[in-house]
Amino acid sequence: MEVLSFLLKFLKRLKFELLKGSRLPVFIGLLATILVFTIHTSNNPTITSLFQRLDNLIYDQRFAFMLESPRPTEHKIVVIDIDERSLSSFGRWPWSRFDFGDLVGKLAGYGVIVLGFDYYFPEPERNLMEELREKTNGTDVASNLPP
Repeated sequence: MEVLSFLLKFLKRLKFELLKGSRLPVFIGLLATILVFTIHTSNNPTITSLFQRLDNLIYDQRFAFMLESPRPTEHKIVVIDIDERSLSSFGRWPWSRFDFGDLVGKLAGYGVIVLGFDYYFPEPERNLMEELREKTNGTDVASNLPP
């Protein structure tokens, strides 16, 4: 009983001393420091997981605050389809690789960033110079042109 009365007197005296002057902020700071230190050094899995979760939340909020928000992009996905109208305009399939090169150049001029092809070239490219040599019996065509 004496211990309990001594403890109550001590707490009343401590309360009186803390409430006068500017000691209360110091006491609250010390109390918060002791509390954080106790939580941080605790081996209790519940307290440890709670502390880890709070740490992660603060870390995420810090990065969300510091990083700029992403700018809206104007990039659009466009699918170019080769249809019957294209075939009647450019000729039979497969088109020449030179035609595909021109198509890629035009698309780059429009500002295309990424270009993908969903087909392959199963046949070898026609060599027009070889066909011309066969038709002219191997003679050099460039030498027969007028100046």
